[in-house]
Amino acid sequence: MPIVFIAAIVGSVIDWRYQKRGGKQPTGKERLLFIGGIVACGVLLVVFGLQGARAEWLGGMTATLVSILFSVWEFHRWRVRRRHPLPVKLKLD
Repeated sequence: MPIVFIAAIVGSVIDWRYQKRGGKQPTGKERLLFIGGIVACGVLLVVFGLQGARAEWLGGMTATLVSILFSVWEFHRWRVRRRHPLPVKLKLD
């Protein structure tokens, strides 16, 4: 899991540069789905906490869910970057 998380961090830097150079921005629907995933994971953790789960387990699950959500988001952004590459600027000498 740490290797996947590190790859997602590298992907986020690449995506930030891609967007800065004029690449495709995430749509409102994509952002809404991501926020929905965060809320669903939060609700799941609250339900487990109310059911009496140990704090150590909840902390571990929080870290796991955050890294999974972040990795899935960056995998999706990688697919977007492959589908919509930046235009190549030709140098005219």
